[in-house]
Amino acid sequence: MNTAVKAVIVLVVIAVVGGIAYGIMASRGVFEPEHESNVTSVQGEVSCLPLKDGTTPTKDCQLGLRNSRGLFIELQDTTQSELAAGKRIEVTGVLTAALAKSKYSTVGVMKVQKQSQL
Repeated sequence: MNTAVKAVIVLVVIAVVGGIAYGIMASRGVFEPEHESNVTSVQGEVSCLPLKDGTTPTKDCQLGLRNSRGLFIELQDTTQSELAAGKRIEVTGVLTAALAKSKYSTVGVMKVQKQSQL
């Protein structure tokens, strides 16, 4: 094969891989802007987030929200000092799908805009 044919093959492979990566990222909402319509409120109990291996740390755990159905939501833009395990709170913000790279077993991540105790 000559150099021009090899270059075309490489470009096609790069385009295919890039298209697949874009499709995966788009399906996870990576490219969705944070519109006001994406803002939601969730009530629940502050709790240690379970790890993907099925365990829940008892020391130095990451606090998040467990809703009434027992599903966990990771909270962003809030400090752990603002949260206390066992308290019932309502958070309002932009809820997105759980991050694949997260070590926690959650259904989503909320970028908190407002938090109040119930």
